[in-house]
Amino acid sequence: MEIPAPPSPPLGRLLQPVPEARRSHPYAYYAELRREDPVHWNADGFWVLTRYADVRSALRDPRLRRSLDDLPGARAPFRPEGPDWLERLEERAASPAGRGEMVALSKLWMVNLDPPRHPPLRRAVAPGLATAAVERLRPRLRALAVELVAAVAARASFDLVAEIAQPLPARVICELLGIDESERERTLAAARALGPALAGDGRPAAVDRAAAATLELARYFQALFRRPGGPPPATLSARLAADLPESHAVAQAILMLFAGQETTAGLIANAFLALAADEPARRRLAAPSTSASPAVEELLRFDGPVQFTLRVAAEDLEIDGRRIARGDYLALGLAAANRDPAAFAAPDHLELERQPNPHLGFGHGAHACLGAALARAEAEELLPRLLAARPDLRPRWQEVIWRPGSILRGPASLPVGGESPQSARRATAIT
Repeated sequence: MEIPAPPSPPLGRLLQPVPEARRSHPYAYYAELRREDPVHWNADGFWVLTRYADVRSALRDPRLRRSLDDLPGARAPFRPEGPDWLERLEERAASPAGRGEMVALSKLWMVNLDPPRHPPLRRAVAPGLATAAVERLRPRLRALAVELVAAVAARASFDLVAEIAQPLPARVICELLGIDESERERTLAAARALGPALAGDGRPAAVDRAAAATLELARYFQALFRRPGGPPPATLSARLAADLPESHAVAQAILMLFAGQETTAGLIANAFLALAADEPARRRLAAPSTSASPAVEELLRFDGPVQFTLRVAAEDLEIDGRRIARGDYLALGLAAANRDPAAFAAPDHLELERQPNPHLGFGHGAHACLGAALARAEAEELLPRLLAARPDLRPRWQEVIWRPGSILRGPASLPVGGESPQSARRATAIT
């Protein structure tokens, strides 16, 4: 899925399109903006778009970019390139002016680059995440889903994020990147430390944590790429090492490690919550006759994990009569667009068989999510199995802990409870 923020917002600035008081019910806020102020100037100084047509158009507009760094007249950014790229990055990060050098490495991420720098990076990664490649992975995805569901089959309560939603995509992306099993816990924890800064938190503490985590990951992946024989054959890391300069390869590996676990975990957790609030839909998805594919598309539309993605205007332009100045930031409301009644009938209703379903949960245009096929397949393999195996599970709503901010949406912790089938059989035998 699209990573929401470009790397340029000034440090110390918190980019949050939804006021804190409205974050517990963001869709009501989006509906108000669509009706009353669909091209909205946020009090923090950026634009918020909420209509489907505007957001979809903006995602394809070449005047709206991920970064202004490559425009004529722009100050040349520091990019850690060349054979000594990591040493230069570490020197910058150690200096008083180096706060936020996580940003410097993220300037090499494909999602933060525009043509002509963006397409070659995308081409290097795309074959390993294409639909055909993901379908070859299906047996492995299925085996992991079965294993994770079996591990909670007899437990009366557990944290669905920690035990189910996060481990599946995390294990898959680690295997795809060729990360040694002994290193996975450490590298995954470092990738998760990027989350607050990438979700728009520019405060020094969040940026410092992200910078330290990025340096740790950069050192790990450089060592992986440089080890004798290179990365494990047939992995994404091997493809990156073969096709890209080292710093670019390392940057894309870090991007995939972060995006490959965090956004899919949010998709699975949000889907579970949506289904917990709609018992008929929950029963339908658990039924063997229900196709998981359209259901996952609808769950993405209904409450996707990436609520906004950011762009910056490369020139003056106009949207619905509002003048957008060069250098202005725009928060494109993917989730708001996905509930627009002008694009979807009964948009606040969860309809698992909805067709057509041109949602924007994976973005649109040149930066549409490269990992979309993998995220879909992971959710398709996991959700029906979990619901069928544990029809008793319900969220402990009062104990759910949500991610901070409003750009990424999903629970950081999702306690669930119920009477497991084994427990139910034991109780029947006793009585």
